[in-house]
This record gives sequence, C-alpha cells and structure tokens, in this order.
Amino acid sequence: MHEINLKMDEAVGVGGEEDELMPVLREFKEGVGRVVNLEKMILFGSRAKGAGEESSDVDLLLVSGDFEGVKSFKRSPRFYLMWDAPVDVDIICLTPGELRDKSGHPGIIREAVAGGVAV
Repeated sequence: MHEINLKMDEAVGVGGEEDELMPVLREFKEGVGRVVNLEKMILFGSRAKGAGEESSDVDLLLVSGDFEGVKSFKRSPRFYLMWDAPVDVDIICLTPGELRDKSGHPGIIREAVAGGVAV
C-alpha cells in the first residue's frame, strides 16, 4: 500500500488569479460535502503546480465511500452542475479503495496524488 501525502491547502501559484482559486474550491468542497460524505478533494494538474494559465481548466479528484457501487460515469455529473466558476473543470470521482489501488500504478491518479494539493 502506498502512503498518500498531500500538501494541505498550499497557495496555488504566486499572486494573481491563482490565489483566488482556493476560496472558490473551498466553497465547492462545502457544496459537494452536502451531497456526499467527502473524504478528500484534491486539486491537481497545472493549477496545482502553479503553472496554470487563465484558460487552464481546474482538475479535481473527489474521494468518497458514497461512490461505492455507483458506475464511474454516473458519479460526477451532479458535481459538474454544481460548479459555478468561470473556468472549466474536470472531475474524477473515486472510492477510497480505488484511490489506494490507482495511486500505486502509473497514470493520472498517481500524478494527482503525487503533485496534488488537498483542499
């Protein structure tokens, strides 16, 4: 089993619009938490690295045991409908077990865990 270490709530970039992203993410997380028992929300990709541009989307990984038994493509649509920021978002929804399994293999989930920022 791989240990999952995430930077907690670090600034996402230096100055400008990136600093404004965390309050938006916290508000979104609060809304998601009213729908599912959210265990983790991880910002990953270019915005987590502080390399995002104005047109860069927001990449989010949501982790909840409530996704157990729900087909993967049916997990995220309601969260896309909740997203109200003026930037595109990509959302991946996993169970805690799926996160553990996938974070140990090469791919986007491993990258998200390694370079992501816990919100």
